[in-house]
Amino acid sequence: MPARRYYRKAMTVAQLNYNVAESTVLESKDSPFSQLGINAKDMTTEEMAITANAIYDLSALSRSTKDSGKKIQYTKRLYVKDNSGDYKQTNDISKYLSSFTLENATPSSGLNGKECVFTTGYNGEEQNTAVTKFTVKTGKAFEEQGLTYANYRVELTAVLLNDNNSVVNGTTSSDYVVYTNAKIETGFINS
Repeated sequence: MPARRYYRKAMTVAQLNYNVAESTVLESKDSPFSQLGINAKDMTTEEMAITANAIYDLSALSRSTKDSGKKIQYTKRLYVKDNSGDYKQTNDISKYLSSFTLENATPSSGLNGKECVFTTGYNGEEQNTAVTKFTVKTGKAFEEQGLTYANYRVELTAVLLNDNNSVVNGTTSSDYVVYTNAKIETGFINS
């Protein structure tokens, strides 16, 4: 009986790491990172800016897969944590955020819906960095819309697109950051 050998091609996929950016201005004596907790009681404005970095890693992909990519598409979705502890996607991001940008990217949709889509060029690099900036609404204007103070998950999904604007297999990856939008009276808390 002849010996049989079986081979399989290793499955490789892209990875996305989405994290709060280290701040150039020390916003807190305890941490060099952007603030993810928003307290409407402590704010002098009704908005708070948050910066987060995404690193889209394609190093595990084959050369032919990387070569078929022409653009990177980033899609942002926003989820609110409900009373049962589950995250539910928001129907209109513009109710919660006043802006969302991705540096060096072309927006193909705005804040008026369930998601924001951005496209950037792709030149075959194994790691691509995207800087996102979003401004969270809070305070009186937030409350007047009947919105809930809660934890919010900002999910970012990255995919590699080919010449036909179709998704290249194995290149879809998602990650998220969570921010808290709250209204807490801290005057009675002693350190």
